[in-house]
Amino acid sequence: MTDMIACACCGEPAPVSVLELSFRLPDEVFQLSKAERDARCRLSSEYIVLNDNRFFIRALIPLPVHGRVEPYHIGIWAEVSEKNFFRILALSSKPAQASTPPIPARLANQVPFHESSLGLSLTLQLTGPDTVPEVQLRPCKHTLYAEQSNGIDEARVLQYAQPVLQHAHAQRDFTDTPAKQE
Repeated sequence: MTDMIACACCGEPAPVSVLELSFRLPDEVFQLSKAERDARCRLSSEYIVLNDNRFFIRALIPLPVHGRVEPYHIGIWAEVSEKNFFRILALSSKPAQASTPPIPARLANQVPFHESSLGLSLTLQLTGPDTVPEVQLRPCKHTLYAEQSNGIDEARVLQYAQPVLQHAHAQRDFTDTPAKQE
């Protein structure tokens, strides 16, 4: 039997194997206090500007999964140059953006189960106005690059899902615990 969990968006049951790891913020922004974030960042769900000189775009790392048609995705933040950031913004509503050449970027999150993924070189590909861009790791001797090149198995998918499950259980435990009555 497949383990199921309630979807955070709609509440419907979903198999654990479809849970995808995703970072809410670039690591450097996450480390700031809320007050610092409010003062130093311009934030949206898709773009972040830090100190008016660091530019981040939400993106997906697709990892092929052996025996599946669709890849597993890790939701990350990619840092891009100021010029490319404003180019991406200008193209954000244009259907033809997918034909734009890949954009150089750097990984702005430390991906669990990998050493030193922060700062890895990427190419970011715009995919359409209603989709999240995808990134390809530039060739290097890194385990994340090897996974993107060679694919992963279902056991690795479940390993990536563990932080998501732990967060979901922590949220549930917090919200399902009745308040103490005095």
